[in-house]
Amino acid sequence: MLLGNLRFDSSSLVTLLAVAGMLEQEGKTCIRVSGDLNDGEIQKQISDYVSAANIVEHMKNSHFGLIGGRSIGIGTTVFDPSQWQKVFGVSMDHRDQYEIVYRAEAIEGKRLNRHINWIKENARMELGGRFSEDSLIRQVRSYLALKDMAEEAGFDFMGVKCQTDMSDHYALQCLAVALMNNDRDAEGEKPVIPVSCECDADGALTMLLLSLCAGRTPSNLVDIKFFSPEKKEFILANCGCMAPYFSAGKSGGGEWEGITLMEHSFGNAGGAAMQMIAAPGTVTAARFFRKNGTYFCGFFEGETERKPMEELKKTAWCYPHAFLRADIDYARFYQTMNSNHLHMVYGAFNGVLKQYCEMMGIPFICYND
Repeated sequence: MLLGNLRFDSSSLVTLLAVAGMLEQEGKTCIRVSGDLNDGEIQKQISDYVSAANIVEHMKNSHFGLIGGRSIGIGTTVFDPSQWQKVFGVSMDHRDQYEIVYRAEAIEGKRLNRHINWIKENARMELGGRFSEDSLIRQVRSYLALKDMAEEAGFDFMGVKCQTDMSDHYALQCLAVALMNNDRDAEGEKPVIPVSCECDADGALTMLLLSLCAGRTPSNLVDIKFFSPEKKEFILANCGCMAPYFSAGKSGGGEWEGITLMEHSFGNAGGAAMQMIAAPGTVTAARFFRKNGTYFCGFFEGETERKPMEELKKTAWCYPHAFLRADIDYARFYQTMNSNHLHMVYGAFNGVLKQYCEMMGIPFICYND
């Protein structure tokens, strides 16, 4: 970024154009910004640039944990580790899901009980059917196993397969993944480790990008259940993955008040779904996706809103939901979004994402434009 002023009595513009010309003659792209540093728009351009540069470095040094593999045949969730290394500078390692099981069963009782009691004290619970005390215990064990795996292996973000081997034969991983994405647990504040369900690698990568945009606050994974160009709204819902943080839209109080743990709609092994609606606020939604082998990033800003809980019966009663209003080109979104999953974080980050993509040479679509 080249910064200059627009004063008549300086040679700022002369120098800036000379330097920009020399750089671009050599094939080095640059951004030219001239104006008053007290101007809010100039400050935003600088802030977006600095944030994007910071994200480039963090992404290049990040390490992905692939836990399991392709889930229920979803082709948009798989990736090429060599392409990731080349395009994003991201490394990866693989673990079998059975590592969750044997680690989970070895979790020390005092630590386990502390987390179970914390959940019971904060969340409303509707036990019944496949959601029992035993299945809740296995879900909490799974969370602590994932937490330990991430810390020991140095995983900055992860993907967990879950369906159908874990969901049918040990425990649904929804609660474990949601807590990994959260910024606190029974032990207090903790690092946010973006984790996608269904081992969605590009989804997890997008979640990491958004979390870094927002200062390492939680991001999520949701299915694009429905959108209406006429009403300019999305209904976003997925079986799990949404951190309790989203129920309040902030940390440190009230996150669990709008959450009910209840029997899930699938999973023979049992466990809870986390029924909730994301809190109102400005959000950025995004997704890395591929077209003919080339990575693109699609993103837009919008506003989440509360709706009556009865609205969930129109889609999936037990799922966490986000109702998102966005002024975008819906026809373009429909024709170009090459994923069933979308990701969301609180805050307005179109500018940062544009800068990041330009720095990395990644084609992008801002659907607000």
